[in-house]
Amino acid sequence: MITVVILPLNVSRFMALSSTNPRWFECFLLVLMDVLPLWYKEQRSIIIWVVGMGLLVAGYFRYVLFGEANKDWFPVLWPAFFTFRRFLNGFVRQRWIQTMASKVGTGRNTKSFLSPPKDYGELIDVLVDGGPLGPGCAKLLDVLVGLASMPLLRFLPTTVSFLSWTTFCGIGPLWPNWWLPLVVVLISIAVNGVLWLWSSIQQKSRGAHEGVHRMVKGTISRNLTTAEHLVLLGWSLVNAVCEEMSSRGLNRWEFATLLGSKSIPSNHVSFLDLSNIWQAASFGLAHFYGVPSGWTGVILTFVYGWLMGTLHDAAGGLLYPILTHTIADYFIFSQIARRRK
Repeated sequence: MITVVILPLNVSRFMALSSTNPRWFECFLLVLMDVLPLWYKEQRSIIIWVVGMGLLVAGYFRYVLFGEANKDWFPVLWPAFFTFRRFLNGFVRQRWIQTMASKVGTGRNTKSFLSPPKDYGELIDVLVDGGPLGPGCAKLLDVLVGLASMPLLRFLPTTVSFLSWTTFCGIGPLWPNWWLPLVVVLISIAVNGVLWLWSSIQQKSRGAHEGVHRMVKGTISRNLTTAEHLVLLGWSLVNAVCEEMSSRGLNRWEFATLLGSKSIPSNHVSFLDLSNIWQAASFGLAHFYGVPSGWTGVILTFVYGWLMGTLHDAAGGLLYPILTHTIADYFIFSQIARRRK
């Protein structure tokens, strides 16, 4: 009986909140479209379709009920584009994996991630496996497809002004101010310390992320060579570029677009920017099966994603977040993933 009474109250409260600010619900749906396909890979397409339709409906109700943007179709067109981009990402990724795997079998016989491929077959095997970039180097493909789809924006018939995606995806200045390099050092020390503590308490340093474990499984009982350190540093840089371009770049641009942002902070710290908080939420939930993993990992990577977004604003671009992220990934690959249980 209590449940029957409480449920309508919760629904009415939810509808009241939606009616006062419908944009937050669209951002929530966008988070689901990013996260659920990573949690339930087999249902990837249907999840994107269902949540994407929900995003379109939410945008349509914002268009009809609230009359935003002077009856421009902006609230419907942009969710449609965001959904299309994810469908395109999934399609290209799947076709790529199928095409490459057909050349070398299952794509799970990689000899080593830490040495140059001996032949074309080993190279394809590494690309299909993907290591930290996911099967088929999915993270890299998502970024490339996302950037390739951006020119389609010019064909959207909307008169509403919006932030360009290049605002978030630009590299930014090399030396925006004197204190940012110090911030990078301090964040790196703090993050590496937290990662070491997490792996000590959870005892999931090996195998918590299958792709990372496969990279270094042959080096657990010995020291890395200089060449292997350089290879891991290269993988760290590529992974950092992909994740920063995707999360602090394209994804944050989408949240800012849904929120109707006309500008973002530049060369100063803004701790409460909503687009930054939403992208950090998506980034954190997407790492449920990553390093660090579990709900503890979600919380840690949410904070980390928020810090990287704040660093992006302070630096005026992705250069310093990429540098900081590279240091953290290198520490994970060379130290955390190789720890003995």
